[in-house]
Amino acid sequence: TGMASLRSIIKINKIFNKKKLNHSLLHCVSSYPLDEKKSYLNNLIFMKKKFNCDIGLSDHTPDIKTSIYGYLLGSKIIEKHFMLSKKDNCVDKSVSITPAQMKDLKNQLLNIDEILGKVSFGIRPNERNSISFKRKKIYD
Repeated sequence: TGMASLRSIIKINKIFNKKKLNHSLLHCVSSYPLDEKKSYLNNLIFMKKKFNCDIGLSDHTPDIKTSIYGYLLGSKIIEKHFMLSKKDNCVDKSVSITPAQMKDLKNQLLNIDEILGKVSFGIRPNERNSISFKRKKIYD
């Protein structure tokens, strides 16, 4: 969606839907490298509500943090530029991450669902040893 107007995105989404084509839309800011503060990640929330397809992020920041935030905001697809070494002189070096960063990103994303956990109230299994510290109920 880089540099595309909302009107254009709506139009292409309608075409895909009319033809019953399975598709995803990736939020993108076409700036290389992209300053994370100019990522407009709220667009992901808007797109998730507006369009009936998976939403993703085409991340052109030189780090992994924006991709992690994008995942938390509903991105089902993360697109990152990748290089084998910082010594590589590729055209997209300024927005590419290394193998170590890619591994870190993968591990961070795999842990998010576990960290978020399920919705649970009351005494959780890992709180059983702390029952003696439980506050008195104010309301029943």
